[in-house]
Amino acid sequence: MERFWREKTETAGDSIEDMVLFCEGERIQAQNINMGRTAEVKRTEIAGGMHLAAPGRLTGGSFVTDSDRNGCVISEKTAEELFGSRECIGGKFEMEGKAYIVRGVIKEKESLCMIQGEEGKEYPYIRVSAPGLPVSYVRQLLAGYLPDAYGEAGEDGESPWMSEGDLYVGLGRLVACLPVWVVLIFGLLKCKRDIECLDGMKREACRIAWYVAGFAGVCSLLMLSIHFSDDYIPTAWSDFSFWSELVIRKAGEVRRLLGEPLVMADEGMLLSLAGLAAVSAAETAVLVCGFSRVERRDGQRI
Repeated sequence: MERFWREKTETAGDSIEDMVLFCEGERIQAQNINMGRTAEVKRTEIAGGMHLAAPGRLTGGSFVTDSDRNGCVISEKTAEELFGSRECIGGKFEMEGKAYIVRGVIKEKESLCMIQGEEGKEYPYIRVSAPGLPVSYVRQLLAGYLPDAYGEAGEDGESPWMSEGDLYVGLGRLVACLPVWVVLIFGLLKCKRDIECLDGMKREACRIAWYVAGFAGVCSLLMLSIHFSDDYIPTAWSDFSFWSELVIRKAGEVRRLLGEPLVMADEGMLLSLAGLAAVSAAETAVLVCGFSRVERRDGQRI
């Protein structure tokens, strides 16, 4: 990774914002000798931007930089077990005979300690921050810099540890727009019924306006809700096999992701998507019920 940042081309440097390599080790014993407290923690070794390994989870202090070999970031549970409080920035404890200083605390349900790993160590996980770039292009930029393990293909030709953030962001946009689609559809249907009650030229003019407004509304909502990378666009629209192959490949990636213990970043991403889906489904159900009641009431009045 250091060689990549040292030899990066101008294009790669502008495209890839940051990346991190990390591994989750076995649980080991941590000791706060001064307070007589111990905790069994899972040590996670990091190489690179630690914030990418636990995005959005920092509740106090800061993440540890590459040059800080004595600093660490611990979970809230570890803080309570070793210090009796989450307010422990600057506190000291030992793991395997080495002293560490708490630089930050993250929100995590299990006992965890994140440190900068040793040079030359192999890491099974990588996370790359390259907003808007297709995964295929990111792989090209990193070709030759990362261990071969990151490029090994699974049964359907993709990396066994693929979790594409842009894919889940795109799915999130689709799910979040469901209530808006319901409002648009019911609104257009209501307007169409009202237009049919008009007479003569006024009805014809309103029909034309209805078609124009409906087309503009659908196009605008499609642009708002559908946003995926270039990897999801076929080179030719007549290539119908592209879509079936894409679905099979992405389904395989999701199965492998869910079939193994989730790392923190993936867990947060999937939980956020699940929460968004639940809220959107509830809002959609409420809107459908509300519009249905209005239609029944209007039908009874007629």
